[in-house]
Amino acid sequence: MVVDSDGKKPSGTVYTPFKRLVRNQTQQKVVRALVLKKWRFENRKTGQLWSFDQHSIDQEGTQMHARVGKDYIQLSEEKFEERNVYSIQRFSIAKPSAGYRIVSFENVMWLNRFTKVEHMKVDHSNFPQEIFSFIALENIGTRKNVTTYYTAVIERLSSLSNVVKKSVEEFKKVSDVLMREIMIENERGATMKVTLRGDLVHVIKDGMLESRVFVDLDVQQVRDFKTKLTSDPVEVSKVELKEDNPNKKMVTLFDLTEMLQYECNRDKTCYCEAIIVGMADGKDWYYVACSKCYKLIDGQDSSSKCGPDFREAIPWYILQLKVTDGSENVTFTVIGHNAEKMLKYTAEELR
Repeated sequence: MVVDSDGKKPSGTVYTPFKRLVRNQTQQKVVRALVLKKWRFENRKTGQLWSFDQHSIDQEGTQMHARVGKDYIQLSEEKFEERNVYSIQRFSIAKPSAGYRIVSFENVMWLNRFTKVEHMKVDHSNFPQEIFSFIALENIGTRKNVTTYYTAVIERLSSLSNVVKKSVEEFKKVSDVLMREIMIENERGATMKVTLRGDLVHVIKDGMLESRVFVDLDVQQVRDFKTKLTSDPVEVSKVELKEDNPNKKMVTLFDLTEMLQYECNRDKTCYCEAIIVGMADGKDWYYVACSKCYKLIDGQDSSSKCGPDFREAIPWYILQLKVTDGSENVTFTVIGHNAEKMLKYTAEELR
């Protein structure tokens, strides 16, 4: 297709770049966009279909999140295919007041029953290939609780777990969800654990699915990164995850810290899957205790609790363990017999 320097076709149509679109002034505008991805968005609470969404880019490299409301999905969904170019007119744009958008561009395009869509048989290689701004793993913390748009990372896969079924509580309802954990690592040793849920557990092996989350996307940036990796191959380790026991109530470390603030939760039994990463710095791993009551012994070799019934002084575990579940870090204090069960030795034997 021949287009002059002003973006005008011989027919006279002028295509407006995404970044020049102004709210309430799009009725006469026509845009040309490459559809990178499309998906259906469902309400996780009710399972109700909310919208048909797509991720598009124009020839200037500006990316847009486009959306069709649930009432017009059937009118629009079949008009779009991924990796195809379209001219679009009779749409509106708006700045979302809540929720997410795929890209950092502040506006979302809304399509409706009056929207006119035309498939353009043009070579999409003329569109920009550098479509993602990847963030370094060391800086991932700066994106915490920033939910206006999604975060993009690209690094080497270092470990991959099996697929398991976990019981998850959402919106006061417990349901079984497929889960898989992957670990990615950069060349500087920074790592990040990613939990894939639902149909996304299959993307590593089976390619992309219809989802608003991108994993292993077939774009030039990813292809170039993979080419670099093939020159320095590293084996991906396997991690074994266990299925949930349906009789166990699984919680996160954050949940535990919240629960322990209330006296009524002190005697409750719950389960958390976490890893011990080390000992707290500068803390002793045992103290000298009374062999009867296990209280700390003072300098007179007597226990304030046992008094004249004091027997003998023994070393007694008091382990300060640093623990993480991948999202939260806490320190647990494990004392006496509980520590012996973990280590299979008494403090006397290890002292």
